[in-house]
Amino acid sequence: MKGDIFNHSMTIYASMCGIAGAAGKNPEASVQRMLEAIKHRGPDGMGILSMGNVTLGSVILKITGNKSQPIHNRGALTYNGEIYNFREIAQKHDLKTDSDSEALFNLIENEGIEAAPAALDGDYAFAYAYDDTLYLTRDPAGVKPLYYGNTDELFAFASEKKALSAIGIKDVLSLKPGDMLTYSGGVLTEKTVTGFVNGERITDEKYRF
Repeated sequence: MKGDIFNHSMTIYASMCGIAGAAGKNPEASVQRMLEAIKHRGPDGMGILSMGNVTLGSVILKITGNKSQPIHNRGALTYNGEIYNFREIAQKHDLKTDSDSEALFNLIENEGIEAAPAALDGDYAFAYAYDDTLYLTRDPAGVKPLYYGNTDELFAFASEKKALSAIGIKDVLSLKPGDMLTYSGGVLTEKTVTGFVNGERITDEKYRF
């Protein structure tokens, strides 16, 4: 995993892609089976990346360009969705790109995984892996699905329940909107990391017609 991952041709992905990942025993084989189960979500390409005991994967519906997922540098990202303010995020970090996935990845690597969701405006579900720890995040409206489950030997997630069923996981849970789920050393923790900002209250005293 060497080189500048940002200086590649632009790729734009449609909103319906599919992501999957696993941590534990033989995760790559499990991710391969999960991606096969959801390949209808992304018929234009499949990517798999392993980092330590974590494997991430994606199937992609590609409109133009040739950049693939997962994206990787210090950590690795697999992502499904649309970040509406990605150009502002890219500009803040002096990143020249027309890809919301690159802007998201750069945001995470510069500001940290737990701080990143608060800066996002969009519909998304993504997973970020770093130092054998896996982070799952879902948009506050819950537009993009993200499911997870585990066995005695494996923790896994995917965009569809049937992907988890394909590897023998029976008890499938849905990540709550706006939450981040962290898997590290066999321990799961979940907390809310983003939500909607309440609008300013309009009163008759302030606005008269």
